[in-house]
Amino acid sequence: MAALAWMRPPTTAALATRNLVAVKSRVMSPRVHGRIFPETESSALLRRELRILVDLRTIGRETVAHLVELDVLRHYLQDLRPEPCRVTLLAPAANPELRAQYEVFTRLGGETLSYGSVVLPEVSNALGGVPDDFVALMSTAVAADADLVVTEAVPSGVDSQEVRGKLHVAFVDWPTVKRECEIFVRGHEVPWSFACPSWYCPWTPFYSIAEPDTTLIRLWERAGAAGMPPDTLELMRSLALNRHAALSYTRDKLLFYVQQERAAKRHKLHLQDFAFEIGYFLNHYYVLLWAGLDQINWIVNAAFNLEFRTKDWRRVGTLNKDFLRRMRERAQRVADIYEDSDFVRWVKMLAGARHFVAHGGFSMPTELYIRSGDDPSDDNWTRR
Repeated sequence: MAALAWMRPPTTAALATRNLVAVKSRVMSPRVHGRIFPETESSALLRRELRILVDLRTIGRETVAHLVELDVLRHYLQDLRPEPCRVTLLAPAANPELRAQYEVFTRLGGETLSYGSVVLPEVSNALGGVPDDFVALMSTAVAADADLVVTEAVPSGVDSQEVRGKLHVAFVDWPTVKRECEIFVRGHEVPWSFACPSWYCPWTPFYSIAEPDTTLIRLWERAGAAGMPPDTLELMRSLALNRHAALSYTRDKLLFYVQQERAAKRHKLHLQDFAFEIGYFLNHYYVLLWAGLDQINWIVNAAFNLEFRTKDWRRVGTLNKDFLRRMRERAQRVADIYEDSDFVRWVKMLAGARHFVAHGGFSMPTELYIRSGDDPSDDNWTRR
């Protein structure tokens, strides 16, 4: 498909820049009550609209249910006053071959773009060598300022992470786009789950209802039936309900700011990387995980009668030699899990991060650079 000369329609431009502004239209700083206020360039606040481009070739009898669920969420957000955020479904310009799909899409709240065959040079260069229809789809996504593209027509050999890194647009399937919507609205403090949709659900019971940790809950129930001590049962209850909910909420906040960061990069907002927000929840995540391990250790101590007491708290630890030795003596299968090399490596990384944020400083996200084996070294630098 040949590249077409293209100009974004004004209405689309207005939509695309509603929350993130790549180029400031104001030539002077804001002036209110006779006072001039500073304005940060190349930055913006939270994006409150999640824009989803739908490849209508994915719509069939088995996928209409997903559109219905998304439309339910859209109705719920519109019922909230003021509307905290918005989920917008978009489709490329009408294709006569997909008339039935367009009718379903528009009936369920979707919006049709006025274009659909554009090919942007930056997209073509980024994707290079893939079929023209996929280049056109991704070009339409970039032109429409879409955060996500729902499609099943991904050419073989296309690396989703590479495309996301270059274009800052993710292409996903229907279950994933619903998960992304959950993350987006939860990030705007709207508890919502497609598994159990409910108006005005508070956070306190939300995760226990929406995505309960059934394994931990079952353990807690069986321990109660077996007559475990009350203090151990309370540890299990807190782990299964409170700890699980806190970890899930923090996880969703981290994923929400990853979404926000991706949109900011797409708009070249170089001074807005959401590093503080991500760092804040990341630091909290480390502490929550480490405390959860402590709870598990005390539950194991009680369940297998390792006989450590409160005064021995320094000896009850995931990597503690005394704790592991006594566990090997009384619960070898559990000790095998604790001493698994992958688990030990993860615990050591978590320990380093947790101890740093608890006692030494504030952990912040940063760019990672992976060197290849052909990078110049100190030895050969002067010869180049």
